[in-house]
Amino acid sequence: MRFSSLFAASCAAFAALASMAMAENSFTTLGTQAGPIPIPGRSQPANLLVVDGTQNLIDVGDNAAHQLFKAGVLTRQLDRIFISHLHGDHIGGLFAILALSVQTNPENPIQIYGPPGTEEMVTGLLAALKPAMEAGYGSPGAPELGPEDLAVAHDLHGGDRLELPGMTVSTAANTHYSFAPDSPEHDKFQSLSLRFDMADRSILYTGDTGPSDEVAAFAKGADLLVAEVFEVEPTLALVKAQAPNLTPEQLGHLESHFREHHLTPEALAKLASASDTPKLVVTHIGTDHRHLDPTKLAAEIAAGYSGEVTIANDLDRF
Repeated sequence: MRFSSLFAASCAAFAALASMAMAENSFTTLGTQAGPIPIPGRSQPANLLVVDGTQNLIDVGDNAAHQLFKAGVLTRQLDRIFISHLHGDHIGGLFAILALSVQTNPENPIQIYGPPGTEEMVTGLLAALKPAMEAGYGSPGAPELGPEDLAVAHDLHGGDRLELPGMTVSTAANTHYSFAPDSPEHDKFQSLSLRFDMADRSILYTGDTGPSDEVAAFAKGADLLVAEVFEVEPTLALVKAQAPNLTPEQLGHLESHFREHHLTPEALAKLASASDTPKLVVTHIGTDHRHLDPTKLAAEIAAGYSGEVTIANDLDRF
């Protein structure tokens, strides 16, 4: 009896969350911590965009499936996944979502959109699930799922545009990678900023990027800018403490990556100000989490940006 009551209460609670999640267009920050190291209290980058009742995951970092459930969405209800780039903290939760789909009977395959390499990655993940799909629930003669039942992947490039139900999705290559424009790597490896234009508002998601006039221009006219931030010195100190075997050369490359391929608070303020976007949501927070001061961080950004600044927490809804 007690189990039945608990189960009923759990179902009722989820139903309430689900009705909230699907009631209106919304953007929820499921995971707000920069990777790759997991921390307590914040999950790695993932966001839920609800548009006309469709469920769209934007980046899929570790713990995304659990965060989706907390936001009132089951993995089998996902319509699309958009991936900004293929670093581990933005894709670490994808295998879990695909694996859980084997056992939750999705009505339709998830459409997965991401930069070059996305199709190759998803093909590999689905191949890894072949034994699970063949075994099913272990019942002889039961119908099997195939890879095409779970997901369909699509490679995107900077400048691409998708017309989807309820929204237009546009992409722009950003400066998270700095391969020379005439190099083979420039086309093979891209990090994308994503713009979602809907009837009620426009949202620009920077993904991971360094300073970029192109991204600032891409954000013009958007109502909401969702952007990363990176505090270099605290992060370097944390890296040195956690990986004391790193050589000075390795640390030098890391520092260059942090400064050139990410946005410091000052660089974020400059980009946000140049974009003329009235509201800024700060996520993908790269710092030593033990000393994060959201009020101080917001003030640093506000010193160079006159719009509304929100330092996001996991499961904040906008």
